[in-house]
Amino acid sequence: VDPARGVARALIGALSGMPQVVDGADAMAALRTPAGVARLLDDTGLDDLYERDVHAEMLRRALADLDSPAGRSA
Repeated sequence: VDPARGVARALIGALSGMPQVVDGADAMAALRTPAGVARLLDDTGLDDLYERDVHAEMLRRALADLDSPAGRSA
């Protein structure tokens, strides 16, 4: 997240293929709900349940870091 430029994006994938870029305010808002994460993961074509769980957890952790004061220092 770069508030000065108004840019926010995340990368999904890269466990078994090319990463997918998730950007824009709507996509970032979707990452804040389990249903939104599931929808975004559906869009990537990830079918493996383990890979989906790994990606969902990593996205959850990244967003938690962004929401914490320490995560905003980077």
